[in-house]
Amino acid sequence: MLSIYLCPKSQAKYLPSDTQLNQWMRSLHTAQLISSGQPEALPSEPHPKVTQEFSPGLGVMSLFNRQAHEALLPVELTFETLSFHCAPHPCFLPDLELITSAQCPQCEDLFTPDLLQQISLQLELSPLEQCSMFCVSCQADIQLKTVIFEPQAAFARFWIHLEQVGSSRLNPSLIREWELSLGCSLLMLIAQRDENLEEISGIDGQLALDSQTSADWLTDLLSSEQHQGRNHYRSNRYHRRKQTKRRRR
Repeated sequence: MLSIYLCPKSQAKYLPSDTQLNQWMRSLHTAQLISSGQPEALPSEPHPKVTQEFSPGLGVMSLFNRQAHEALLPVELTFETLSFHCAPHPCFLPDLELITSAQCPQCEDLFTPDLLQQISLQLELSPLEQCSMFCVSCQADIQLKTVIFEPQAAFARFWIHLEQVGSSRLNPSLIREWELSLGCSLLMLIAQRDENLEEISGIDGQLALDSQTSADWLTDLLSSEQHQGRNHYRSNRYHRRKQTKRRRR
């Protein structure tokens, strides 16, 4: 299962208005993407510090495109939670714990893991334009927003988060409607937690081991059969020669 983030494309400081957010939330209810028991408008708490979480509705399958419908079972075309977040300053997406590497755009050397842990603190204390990472190879401060992250990362004050999603093949028409409601183009970031990867790796490893064992067993069997076949052939030749000699006598 995947974790998907949707945030404004190349607009780290963009924040939709309350009207735009309410319009988007109403569209979620209209399409039945979220359960009917969820609120249809923003709470009265002060904006921009807003976080709301929704559970899937009866029309959740419309979130995915045709390829996803063909490849997956209906029960897999869903998500665990859909949430949106508004922050007072640009935040790093996805979670830092999901980042496997950070690369200098100039020399292409990798930054050390301890520098990654400082990103959140920098963003809380300073504007994004003033945040940087020191590259030992270049002996220079590299602007944080130019660093190359793996998997792809972004900075945003507003984002939508889909957790435990069955597929990243989202319905482009639906996403376009979201963009019109929210007033911005959306960038999709796809992340997967390490424990999921380790679990998949372990299963694949066991399958590979089983396949190798089966292959070894089959090779031994064929070798044994070939050996028996050669012995049988030699035995037949020996008996035919003895019969020929007797006839000659």
